[in-house]
Amino acid sequence: MRLVHSFAAAVAVALAVAGVLPARGVDPADPDAAPKLAREMQAAHRSEIDRLFSNTDERIRAADVRKFLTTTPPSDPNPVLLDESAAICSDSARLMVLDRILSGLAPNDALAISRDLADSSIPEERIVAWRNICRLAPADRPGIERRLHSLLRDSSLVGTFAYGQAFDGIVALADVDAIPLLVQLLKDRSLAPLAGMTLDRLSADAPGLTAEYLNEHFAVMSDFPLLRADDFAKGSLNDPKVRAAVEIYLARRDLSDREIEKYFFSYLQPGEFLVAGIFTGEPKAEGDPPVDRLAELRKATAGWASMPELRRAVAVRDRVIARLMDDSEMDGAGSPATH
Repeated sequence: MRLVHSFAAAVAVALAVAGVLPARGVDPADPDAAPKLAREMQAAHRSEIDRLFSNTDERIRAADVRKFLTTTPPSDPNPVLLDESAAICSDSARLMVLDRILSGLAPNDALAISRDLADSSIPEERIVAWRNICRLAPADRPGIERRLHSLLRDSSLVGTFAYGQAFDGIVALADVDAIPLLVQLLKDRSLAPLAGMTLDRLSADAPGLTAEYLNEHFAVMSDFPLLRADDFAKGSLNDPKVRAAVEIYLARRDLSDREIEKYFFSYLQPGEFLVAGIFTGEPKAEGDPPVDRLAELRKATAGWASMPELRRAVAVRDRVIARLMDDSEMDGAGSPATH
């Protein structure tokens, strides 16, 4: 199962779930509204932005951009949307320029400008500056992670583009230290969908790190055991690091049969969110051949029956497989069907 939408729809769904899709000029029920508005905002600023980045001399180009950002006062950039390449479209030319400097300026110039705006009074400018710094100065990532955590704790920013994109930053940075914060946000009804989606994306993009973290901090998701099972199920058991972590997880005596069952159902019927963001970029392309998760599971767990601590997991595994078979949920290749 792949939760895939058209690119524009994927962006709209992600932002709407976060409650950050601006109401002005955008009808959430109209899938064409956001792309249309994005094109309009691009057209409004295209000539000015193209002019800033047109000089072939890198030093002059950087000076032009600096002058523009210095002389143009900050303003509310909303609405903020992403186009098909995950580029920012906004009423604020400043924000669009800050987004473009990654590709339009020499790395040292782009980094210097981004650091200058890392504490901007405009949250959207801050989040784009932090994204730029992450790309250009990997050594600064721990500091950006702390800034992202602080932003997500700021309830006054809920409903802004910056707040929604901070979740994308957690995924891009494989920031498993953010898991306790995400779990805390799961308890907020309005933020639970986005926090849950972020946990899902994080565990899919960094399955080994996530599984190891959850084993070391097992109680952190004690209120959400079935989501914990989903997160462990993201990684392929063909990966030795993932398999070792899953074996530790499934051997726990305090794990309920229901959670073990959820792990195997999720493993055999995987799903994923394909979402655009300023940190992660556009969704990864489809087209990879489907993985036979049942064959993968059987091969990777063949030795578990001889491991006393995993015999209960093996019994649950076999019940899950039998149930899927009985429900005629098997496709022609012999693996659980996905929808």
